Amino acid sequence: MNNKNTTARNGMNKKDVILIVAGLAILTLIMTSSYFLPREGKSQDGEVIVLTDKHNYKAGEDLKVKIENNLEEPVCFSSCYPYYIGKENGEWKPYKYEECEKENITDNCVAPHGIKAFELEVPASFKGSHRLMIQACVGCGLRQPFQKERELFSNPFNIE
Repeated sequence: MNNKNTTARNGMNKKDVILIVAGLAILTLIMTSSYFLPREGKSQDGEVIVLTDKHNYKAGEDLKVKIENNLEEPVCFSSCYPYYIGKENGEWKPYKYEECEKENITDNCVAPHGIKAFELEVPASFKGSHRLMIQACVGCGLRQPFQKERELFSNPFNIE
């Protein structure tokens, strides 16, 4: 018997094994590196994620927002201004809002490792590139005076 026939009968040769090992090494490298890449919409500390359902909106359209709390404590929001819309004009600046005429308390919370979604209508006068800025407190209770501890930012989106 010659060597070629023996290799063919036994299955793989050395070249096949090297290709399989190289492929597994590349796959492992891709999976490991994707773990360390930043996720879109991630807040600065990476613990609470704020995402919109789309990247482009028309004036008057509903914008859907998802907040994912990956903390061990609840994250709560203001009863006066649960979110601000910021406009990108070289840097991010929130639009001016009127003073809140009621008591500013914690109104809505996202449970630890929970997800909450809400909708808001896209204002007609806000054309251009925007993002949401959401003031939050961590571990605070409902109906207590609101004290901002963090600012959470959504992914950028465009209003046409």
